[in-house]
Amino acid sequence: NAADSPPLGAPVMDISAFLLSIAWPSDLTLRPLDKQAAVHDPCSMTHVLHQQQAPYRLLEKIPGITLLPLPDNRICCGAAGRYMVTHPEMSNALLADKISRLQQLKPDLLVTSNYGCAMHLRSGLQQAGAEPEIIHPVTLLAQQIA
Repeated sequence: NAADSPPLGAPVMDISAFLLSIAWPSDLTLRPLDKQAAVHDPCSMTHVLHQQQAPYRLLEKIPGITLLPLPDNRICCGAAGRYMVTHPEMSNALLADKISRLQQLKPDLLVTSNYGCAMHLRSGLQQAGAEPEIIHPVTLLAQQIA
């Protein structure tokens, strides 16, 4: 797997997976969060790093949170690096499907590990007039530290 052996010889790992791989501090207290969070699985996490479960496992540490996998997570949101610029029609069609799914779920938060996806999804949500807060899983975790 190319993701396991990059040119520098160090394994490539998403920050959520890294945080799960180290000893979790026993004295770390997280404030409860009574919100529904839709979780977007970026293609980079699923098809490249194969670490798509890491954000879920990390977010499960927050008491009270309800995690909702975004339906059809296996399908790209359309950002795909520069794809949204080079193929805007297809990119927007993929985005429209994601926005439709989000409008059906009506989550309080949308959690994604990929900033390109976050920007693309934010654009689509703003155009649709729906705007759950979009946040990185580590940022959400940090906000809940007591």
